[in-house]
Amino acid sequence: MKLLNAQQLKAADLHTMTNEPIASIDLMGRAAMACCTWLEENLPLVKNVAIFCGTGNNGGDGLAIARLLHHKGVTVHCFEIPFSSASEDYIQNKKRLPIPLTELNEGNLEDAMNSIQKESLVIDAVFGSGLNRSVKGLAKEVIRKINLLQADIVSIDLPSGLFVGFNTDNPPEGIVNATYTLSFQRPKLSFLLPDSGQHTGKFYVLDIGLDENFIEECDSPYSCITKAHIQKLLTPSKNPFVHKGTFGHLFLVSGKEGSMGAVVLATKAALHSGLGKLSIIAPRCGLHILQTKVIEAMVEPYGETVLEGTYLPKGSCFAIGPGIGQDKRTVKF
Repeated sequence: MKLLNAQQLKAADLHTMTNEPIASIDLMGRAAMACCTWLEENLPLVKNVAIFCGTGNNGGDGLAIARLLHHKGVTVHCFEIPFSSASEDYIQNKKRLPIPLTELNEGNLEDAMNSIQKESLVIDAVFGSGLNRSVKGLAKEVIRKINLLQADIVSIDLPSGLFVGFNTDNPPEGIVNATYTLSFQRPKLSFLLPDSGQHTGKFYVLDIGLDENFIEECDSPYSCITKAHIQKLLTPSKNPFVHKGTFGHLFLVSGKEGSMGAVVLATKAALHSGLGKLSIIAPRCGLHILQTKVIEAMVEPYGETVLEGTYLPKGSCFAIGPGIGQDKRTVKF
């Protein structure tokens, strides 16, 4: 699954709207419907919802969700964090909103937060994937107070304050700590990185009908391996006359004295992948361990306690690293 940056995500939206074609506000409605369907299926007991909306398109998604939930009989309280300007789709969804909308400011923020019932679900729709600078001012204070609530938080598309890509210089106190994140069409790279993925909680990817052909044509160095992709790779051959050579031969270069467990674990993982043959290039000290623990593999010893000497490759597929250490003899090897 190819991962896109913020500019590519915007381009995918525009391409879909132009070529499907579909109006921007209708695409927003499609996204809102996908979110409501997820809420019905995964949090069916929720009867009270507090939605925090910025005045951009992510906030427009929030207002559309608020409208749909209200029509389904959910008690919804909407709070607006005003920006310097509002998107056209946000303005249109605001006109369609059948319930009151509370505009937050420094004077009423404390009372507004205290009005949220303990059993309420909080929906975060303040900032979307277009955010490119750290949050400050009123919005940052709202995010801080959202994080202090004793409630589950569902972030729409991504937690507010989080960038799509790297967040190394993005202060965490300006980012929502979501319980669930409902991401549109693709997860974001930041969901999968250790300094930022902690903010997403458990994330789900919702299909909103963006043009998949356009997405696959985008140039990106990042992708996420999916279960469906792995299942295609592991589908067994239906030919009853195949042999082990048909499924590939891996050479695993690994191990030193005291670290043969890493070789055993890597060997088991390699065998589990479905390959046909496996040769382990390891120090002689691990020979008994390997031929006892992983009897399916062949072992070629090089060196006594660490990998050393000269090895002339016989194959074309190598995995190098588990447990080899940093000995100078191994570096030379």
